Amino acid sequence: GKGFTCLLRCSPIEDENLETTGILCLYTDISERKAAAEAKGQKDRLQAVLELAGTVNHELNQPMQVISGYAELLAKRLHEEEDLCHRANVIKKQVGRMAQITRKMNRIAKVVSREYVDGVRILDLEKALAESEE
Repeated sequence: GKGFTCLLRCSPIEDENLETTGILCLYTDISERKAAAEAKGQKDRLQAVLELAGTVNHELNQPMQVISGYAELLAKRLHEEEDLCHRANVIKKQVGRMAQITRKMNRIAKVVSREYVDGVRILDLEKALAESEE
């Protein structure tokens, strides 16, 4: 009573006059083959996401270090000008947030996407991490 994926092959059965007298059908259960193909597809998608995350991390870390360093220097030099010092500290804080995101990207274990805008799907970083830590 359970459904399964199968491959159906049919051939005509002919008599000595080459008239079709029936059809011989062979059903082959390919459920395991289909599951293996789906698992490979998921693994390939995960590998692509991990490679992209690694590339993004590598490319962003150097500029973030430069921005963070300059913001630190600005904050030290502008200590007497409170507003500008505050803005430099905001820059440092936001660079720190970017660094946290890039560290999270290194811990992705599953591809979990979500709707973003206009039908575009993006990686749900928090769910990808939460599921990997269970």
